Amino acid sequence: MNNKLIKTGLASFLCLGGMMAVQAQGVTNPAPTTPSTPTTPQITESSVPSEDIYIDDIVPRRMITESVVLPYEPIREADIAWEKRFWRIVDTREKINLAWRAEEMPFFNILKDLISNGDITAFDDEKFKTPLGASEVEGKLFKIDTIPSFDYDTYQEKIEVVKNTLDWRNIKKFRIKEIWFFDEQASVLKNRILGIAPIMEEVVEGLDRPLEYPLFWIYYPEARELLAKRES
Repeated sequence: MNNKLIKTGLASFLCLGGMMAVQAQGVTNPAPTTPSTPTTPQITESSVPSEDIYIDDIVPRRMITESVVLPYEPIREADIAWEKRFWRIVDTREKINLAWRAEEMPFFNILKDLISNGDITAFDDEKFKTPLGASEVEGKLFKIDTIPSFDYDTYQEKIEVVKNTLDWRNIKKFRIKEIWFFDEQASVLKNRILGIAPIMEEVVEGLDRPLEYPLFWIYYPEARELLAKRES
């Protein structure tokens, strides 16, 4: 009896081993595949702007120049319950206003560049009724001086006409015209800047202090978006 069980178990083991061998022969090992490496685009000298390669900073600063300036909130005339105009003086020599006199980009030079490029209009009055022509603007932004000189070849004295650019350091104050009003619908006191004028100082004989007068007026709503994108 025991011999019969042993033979039966041996036959079953050999049969199972044969089936496993047949299955093993039918399975083939797949060829190993190498993982694909992502291709990175090649950056050449012509594909990267030079201003993005050589920068005096950590990253290129574009948040100001590429920012979107929000338009003014629309106001109905019927909602203006009260209004009053104010004129303020900004003294750029004060510590809180030193950004107006930044060496790299003073505020007066920003206004001068915008006017010279034709981006904004300069006015002669604070009510923005008299725009200045190109020759009038040039007369305000540039100063014509006559300098006597001696010509040693001809032994004669001659007069030279020199055109000097108005130095921004001579502009120490700005006059701001703004209007405060009460919005009845929103129940909020609001203000809007209407104009900006650089103040020129001129020494007049007989006066104890320099004579101050606005050099020109800038309509702020026109220059608002351009000024918002300029770095100080």
